[in-house]
Amino acid sequence: MTTRQTKTIAHAIKQIEELKTNTWRGRVMGKATSILKHSEKSGFELTIFQNGINHDDLAVGPITLATSNNQFILDGLIEGKHQTKFNKETRKAYTSRSYTILNFRKGEEQFESNCYLRSIIPISEGFNCYFIFEIKTIHNDYNGVNKSLLEVEMDNNKFYIYATDILNAGYLIIESLQPLSYNQFSQYCWTISIALAFFTGQLWQNEQYIFSYPTPDMALPTSISYEKLRPCLRSIYTPVTSNPYARIRSNKTELAESYFDKTKEVNKEVLSNLCNWVHKKDEHKIVILLIVEAKNSSLLMMPAGFAIALEALATLFEEWFPEAIVPIKNKAKARQIADQMKATLVPYQDDPDVNTFVIEKKLNAINSPTNRDRLKIPFEILNIPLTKEDDKALMYRNALLHGNVSLIPYDRQTFEMKELELGMRLMTLANAIILKLMSYDGYIINHVRTPESVEDDTSSEAHFRAIGPQIILW
Repeated sequence: MTTRQTKTIAHAIKQIEELKTNTWRGRVMGKATSILKHSEKSGFELTIFQNGINHDDLAVGPITLATSNNQFILDGLIEGKHQTKFNKETRKAYTSRSYTILNFRKGEEQFESNCYLRSIIPISEGFNCYFIFEIKTIHNDYNGVNKSLLEVEMDNNKFYIYATDILNAGYLIIESLQPLSYNQFSQYCWTISIALAFFTGQLWQNEQYIFSYPTPDMALPTSISYEKLRPCLRSIYTPVTSNPYARIRSNKTELAESYFDKTKEVNKEVLSNLCNWVHKKDEHKIVILLIVEAKNSSLLMMPAGFAIALEALATLFEEWFPEAIVPIKNKAKARQIADQMKATLVPYQDDPDVNTFVIEKKLNAINSPTNRDRLKIPFEILNIPLTKEDDKALMYRNALLHGNVSLIPYDRQTFEMKELELGMRLMTLANAIILKLMSYDGYIINHVRTPESVEDDTSSEAHFRAIGPQIILW
């Protein structure tokens, strides 16, 4: 399917390139000579020059840099190098201060009314969307036609997501199809970026340029806003693929073909579900970010990261299904049992060898599940099957969360699973919970098989795992 409209983005990319390559000279607050330019890697730097040794710090709060033809409103300034030099010939001193610019606006002074908005993020490699999403073809006036268009709907607001190049470095673009305020759009963009990163392994950030337009054709922007963001994250681990040959690397054509009807691309509904879920609560956002961060962690920290994500998911399920997780379903009976057990402590109240206070605290929590059982709750409620090796991986959660990230044997406990397998297994389990919650009903990648070489294709585990259709509504 192809969008009929040709997207006009060439003007925006041209302005971004001009911002990044030009040196903008002007005056700050109408006083000091200043230079604004893009640094070699990312971000903009402002240098302010003033005569003399002592001078006021003009870069306090939002400041205006006026050049010959443009005006920049700079904010979020972080002071860097500060130096004073003396010219022997003129016998005059001048001082320079440099600042890192976190955000600025070029164009209209007011940027608060609802308008059509477009986010453009420079990306250093191709947009990883093939065999992951159901994508459409899109036309643009920058480089013609490519197949990268995704559609998302959040809170009855529709968005287009596409890249200028899916194989090489370029730009990732997010557009609102209806007027929004800048703050609304910025929050939606962050949500979409997080949801995309869960599927692609790419959390594109570093820099973001947001263009505002008065009309839906997005042909002539009224202002440009720049934001310096956190560094990008890139990982090879994706939860799904519709291409089984990408996972079954040995010469097993028949096995790969048996998965063709089972491995599915992520459709608009599933992607929109995840975007809405992430946008709904900060707790949801943190869970997905934990998974994304863990995929990008070192082998040492990866299992612990996924264990924390699974712990966070278990906490959410405790909130959603409080009666499903407790060993005593009836609250009155739970209190009665706890009170009866507390009564047996009365004769020991004054016994120095018995700390009744600590015991009573434990009895108050008698209706709480064990840590291991807590982690299994999402799988039981969602009817996601667990293998013996999955149980073993969940059992190691306690060691990971108590700092034993390298799984060193201690206190008569040994570990039969290496860090790499543990990380891959916990990642697969976290992916299964999220995808089933979002209505994805295809097979997911079993990352336990990911580290294998073609020659070492001897594992008895399947390359893909079934998670079944959605059975609850969030």
